[in-house]
Amino acid sequence: MEVTDFVGKVYKLEKLENSEEFCQFMGYKNSKKRRFEADHTVVLKNGCCGQYEFITKSKFTTSMCSVRPGRKFCGFSLNNGINYNEIRFKENCLICIQKGRKEIKTIREFYKDCMILTITCDNVEAKKIYKAVGTNKSLLEFNLRCVRENNLV
Repeated sequence: MEVTDFVGKVYKLEKLENSEEFCQFMGYKNSKKRRFEADHTVVLKNGCCGQYEFITKSKFTTSMCSVRPGRKFCGFSLNNGINYNEIRFKENCLICIQKGRKEIKTIREFYKDCMILTITCDNVEAKKIYKAVGTNKSLLEFNLRCVRENNLV
């Protein structure tokens, strides 16, 4: 299967592995660590002109990142300064290499019932395991259910 086969699926964070060590290594303070470990959902959408959009929602933030495989782009983060990113697809994986003060490799592996996100920096690795919970069509209903369950209204 290819990454594009998973466009429109919605994933919910189910399990973290080694997040404490990774956050400490990266120098994440309390608020950044909470956001890293927050229970959240992710959806990959088709954008225009060959771009794809990742939308990540949690009780702290909602963010969107547009990526175009094979293209490099420049970014900035507080922990990694100015950085250069390259995104590519390989079979069922979306791979991002970020080069700044540190090199960070992020691999998203898509499977029928889950997505595994592996983040590696200087041989320190963390994993986030997401469960497939629906499709983009069910995203609105899913978000409304999350709002109700978390008493956010």
